Amino acid sequence: MTNKYIDDKLVLSKLIRNNYKFIGVLGSKAKLKTMWKDLLKEGFTNEELDTIYAPIGLSIKSETPAEIAVSIAAQIIQVKNKK
Repeated sequence: MTNKYIDDKLVLSKLIRNNYKFIGVLGSKAKLKTMWKDLLKEGFTNEELDTIYAPIGLSIKSETPAEIAVSIAAQIIQVKNKK
């Protein structure tokens, strides 16, 4: 994503209604809650927002950038291999 909340929301709003298998958003739960609230006001549905992996990455208590990257890569592989 980007380094600004408003830009993150803009990018996400352009991607949501495309048929991507994986869209993930990096950010704090507070940031994501605010973003979801704004996107709902803009006409997106809960069903659409439920397709987004947020916060992105598997919950493995990642702390360093390298660990976060591994958790994201693992989640992408997990989604890819679902049948």
